Amino acid sequence: MFTVSNKDFNLYPGAPGILNSFEDDIHVKEELLECIVEINTGICHDVSGVRSDLTNKIAEVQQQAIEEGTELVSIGTHPFSSWKDQTITPSPRYTKFLERMQWPVRRLIISGLHVHIGVESGEKAIAITNGMTRYIPTLIGLSANSPFFDKELTGLVSTRTKIFEGLPTAGLPPILKNYSEFQKFMRTLQKADSIQSIREYLKQGDLHQAVSLFQNLHSTDQALLLLQLEAKMRIFMFSGLTHKTAGTLLSQIDVEDTMELIREADPILIALWLDHAGSATAAHIIRRLPSPFGKKVLAAISDAKPVVLLMEQSDNTAGGLMTPEFIAIKEWNSVKEALDWLRSSSPTHTTTNRMFIVDMWNRLTGIVSLSNLVMADPDTPIRELMDADVIYVAPGTGQEECARLMLRHNMTNLPVTDES
Repeated sequence: MFTVSNKDFNLYPGAPGILNSFEDDIHVKEELLECIVEINTGICHDVSGVRSDLTNKIAEVQQQAIEEGTELVSIGTHPFSSWKDQTITPSPRYTKFLERMQWPVRRLIISGLHVHIGVESGEKAIAITNGMTRYIPTLIGLSANSPFFDKELTGLVSTRTKIFEGLPTAGLPPILKNYSEFQKFMRTLQKADSIQSIREYLKQGDLHQAVSLFQNLHSTDQALLLLQLEAKMRIFMFSGLTHKTAGTLLSQIDVEDTMELIREADPILIALWLDHAGSATAAHIIRRLPSPFGKKVLAAISDAKPVVLLMEQSDNTAGGLMTPEFIAIKEWNSVKEALDWLRSSSPTHTTTNRMFIVDMWNRLTGIVSLSNLVMADPDTPIRELMDADVIYVAPGTGQEECARLMLRHNMTNLPVTDES
């Protein structure tokens, strides 16, 4: 989404200021230009899930943009701001991209909606892509929203499409018979130096370049790619990641794969990774470490108390699966007080979509969504907005019962509370 000045609606390099408030949020990211913010959803199973996830995330970013004196706008191209006036994000990836592509990249002030769909195999992905090609004119017609560019009426209803296809890796997809042809096509691009794969960089021992590409992938794609690498290469790749990226990955992959990655690591380093993985992941991993070694890791974690609490629970119960990190707002707070507190506490994306309301004894009394908070009158008491009909479970509830409740009520999280 573009960031524009709230005074004259010209493009404005507002992304850096906004991103400072989302440093720990993998779903709010930088883009090529400092006037664009990328907002991603988590993994969603249907359109309603995408809508809910994206609505909440955009509301968060919009609120921060307003505080920075900017506005977010969703348009294919900006009608009157010039591409010559925009600043490039100071990232090695984008600097190298710019040096290589030059003018086609410099004029790339476009934005849009990208939908990534996971399928079971490469063969199925090729078949779906080929089948969808026939609908491209319809999809472009439905999404056409960019008749202006650089103060000109271009005569096109989708100027964005023509700008984007100027890049060698963009435009209409080639028709490929099967996944083998796709792999052959990728090898051709690599030989032509149009793209360089992470695996190739690792084979060359160039960990810096491999990590540079890896860090810019979506976290879900990072996990999938990491698990596709050979064991030795996987460990080499993992060793070069930031503590934050490594911790995020540990929270997304199976414990067995995790143990392979960390088995030879120093306990202090493991603790630094687990600081970014969340208490639930930390508890699951430390339980499986040899006792003396696990105690060293636990002692080095910055906040071990919630981890110890989870380690006391059984793995296959709500108590063993829960995370102690969540947002709890007092029911007597006003909407303004709640939002002020949220901003000052800098909560992560995983805790702000649905917030729990508690009374003076910290007992759960209701739930409220961030979107309802943002849209409500600032003076409204939280108790008037909250949904008091809360579905919750006890720490000892089995994981199958938890899954059944979440599926039946279409819940993305489930409160775990004791009887007191």
